[in-house]
Amino acid sequence: MGVLLAAFVFAKTVLHAEPKMGLNINVCLGTIAALLVIPRLNEFSPKVRWDKMLGLFSFPLFLCHESAFNILYNHKLNNPALLLLAAILLSAILIVVVEIPSDRIRYRLRHLFQKPVAS
Repeated sequence: MGVLLAAFVFAKTVLHAEPKMGLNINVCLGTIAALLVIPRLNEFSPKVRWDKMLGLFSFPLFLCHESAFNILYNHKLNNPALLLLAAILLSAILIVVVEIPSDRIRYRLRHLFQKPVAS
């Protein structure tokens, strides 16, 4: 897989070829970096509160950053700091409205359907 992604990176940068499947250089480089880093993540055990909070924000931020950009762009506000603030605010709203309630439901269901341990 890594060889295939490296080939895409090579084709994109050196040959200036456009893959027809929507891959771009950022996706290829990010995937290669992830393939190199993910096996080493077991060595770390984040027990720091800010690290857990950053992890909680990562997916909602990914989901809403483009919406924040579109909202600001439609209002003629092209400030990167304002974009970052708006994306973080939308992420926080998603966390409070969707993530936390769904986690509570999931934990209740897990406790409800958990099989008793035989002694």
